[in-house]
Amino acid sequence: MPVLFFAYANSEKKPLPLLTEEHEEVYKILVSNYVQSNYHIHIDDRATVSKVNDYLETFSFDIALFNFSGHSGETHFTWGDNLVHKDGILQQIKNSVSSGTLKLVVLNGCSNAGQVKDLRKVGVPVVIATSAPLEDQSAKEFARRFYLNLFEKENTIQAAYEDALGAAQNGTANKLAVVEDFDLENADPAQPLWGIYGEESVRNLNPFLNNGPRSEHKPNPRTILNRLYTVFNAALNPAILRLEMRRKNNELVEEYEKRNAILYSIPFPISINLQKLLNISAGKKDFKNEEEWVKAYVKQIGQLYHTTSEFMGLIMIAQLWEIKLKFKAIVIPDDIKQILVEFFYLPAPRRTIYNYQPMITAIREYMESLPKENDIALFVDEQTVLKDMLLPGYPFADACRYLLKTHIDAQGNKSGRDIFKECEIAEAQLCFFFDELGFLYRYYLTSITHIDVLKYRHLPKEDTHYKHKIVKLMRPLNEELDQTILQYTMPTFLDNWGVVLIKGALPEKNLDLDDIDIEVPSVDFLNLSPFIIDRLVFEEKRDFSSLMFFNQCWINPGKEVYEYNDASCPSKTNDVFQVGSPSERTRKKNELESIRLQFKAFRTQVLGETIS
Repeated sequence: MPVLFFAYANSEKKPLPLLTEEHEEVYKILVSNYVQSNYHIHIDDRATVSKVNDYLETFSFDIALFNFSGHSGETHFTWGDNLVHKDGILQQIKNSVSSGTLKLVVLNGCSNAGQVKDLRKVGVPVVIATSAPLEDQSAKEFARRFYLNLFEKENTIQAAYEDALGAAQNGTANKLAVVEDFDLENADPAQPLWGIYGEESVRNLNPFLNNGPRSEHKPNPRTILNRLYTVFNAALNPAILRLEMRRKNNELVEEYEKRNAILYSIPFPISINLQKLLNISAGKKDFKNEEEWVKAYVKQIGQLYHTTSEFMGLIMIAQLWEIKLKFKAIVIPDDIKQILVEFFYLPAPRRTIYNYQPMITAIREYMESLPKENDIALFVDEQTVLKDMLLPGYPFADACRYLLKTHIDAQGNKSGRDIFKECEIAEAQLCFFFDELGFLYRYYLTSITHIDVLKYRHLPKEDTHYKHKIVKLMRPLNEELDQTILQYTMPTFLDNWGVVLIKGALPEKNLDLDDIDIEVPSVDFLNLSPFIIDRLVFEEKRDFSSLMFFNQCWINPGKEVYEYNDASCPSKTNDVFQVGSPSERTRKKNELESIRLQFKAFRTQVLGETIS
């Protein structure tokens, strides 16, 4: 497979402060697009002589693009603080030239145009270089825009280069001169010169597009289900372990049993969107052609990723507020407040493509920094493990970036050049994403629709019990299956009516019994209200639970409106649920007022607003 080789060589003596940013931004562009379907991406973010030599030998005939960023000169590169003569690099890229693979060399450093003639002499089709000192900011802006143009906007090399020069100019007060086909003898060494040199026929193409045959991949959700089955088995999910025990005893385990065990192990917002993915894969006849079918499937992959991320993000916000309620003296930092204020006031269209990972990371890092004596821990403690998985270079981090890009593109009706190849990659990235989420089965999502106090006056107060009417939200709905509603008696009560995440599964009894009342000890739980609510609580004559995510709000003098949308169908805009000011409500006034009061408290205690 052809290789895109990026070498970033910083110096300890003369460090380039923005070189790391350049590396990270270029990397995000590459993994967020469809580059990895046709290329191996090799990025050496701490290039040294020995490492670069090793990889140039490894990829000897396969380098399609070579990018150097760092200190350089007319005859050398600087790897760390060691000078490397240009002839060594020239000799090692000859094989990629002779194989016809190498199309472009980018030298994103200072005064390296003197190397262009030699690069052209060995046959490199196109070279981009500079002939004078270059500011760090300018170099970073050029690289980001150039690779964005090349791999996302799919411009030609020439067009990508010309547009990137404008971004580079914004990074410096010096006037950037622009040349084509370097006139090195007459160049002004005092004036920063960018140049593009090489074959016009290649410069006016994008040689990195349309590599390889068109994919014939079709939606294959069994790949995802098998991966989840393996992940849950490794995580000791009891439902999967029971199936595995049967299988090892040579009993037949049907595919539908595996599917249901997976779907019923995942909290409802995730499972319902996974089920929708399965329904699309089986509903080819419902689409006018095969391409529309595959597009819908890819779009649902993006939605499944986004809903999962949104669910985890809302859990983090709910826990941050829980901590603030418990430890009132804790002061939430301004940077966290700013992130939450921006999120809270997002309009609905922007929320549909919001990237939750930075917010999750920021809240987690803040919570981990709090004094240990407060005994504060993440409710979903596995998110501590995920912090390393979100670093660049990890499959989980790459999957998050790719799937977010897939989701954003689908929302804007933009797709890759080959939707079938895109489908193949998206399925693979979704598997990498779920590889780290085997812990999901340990968290039980429920809706509490009623709480009764069980207290006799002749008994001491500590013998008080609370009967909870709980709707279990752990399986996707269909027309034949009602939600299971059970009564649980506990020595403590689960805060109030609303949606609650419980750590560990609640016990069940035979559902054929007319009166199901189950006694359980206290449970570890997190109240997700008012960010996630159950519409059933606030509306009459509904047969099953309707889970809703906070969507947007309008807050003006004398008027507050909080809007929710259906977690099972986030793109549906004609069935929203609104909570308005008291004068605008006609039924369930007390319950609806609880949502407004909770939001008001959240705005004052967490967002730091002053509310009269």
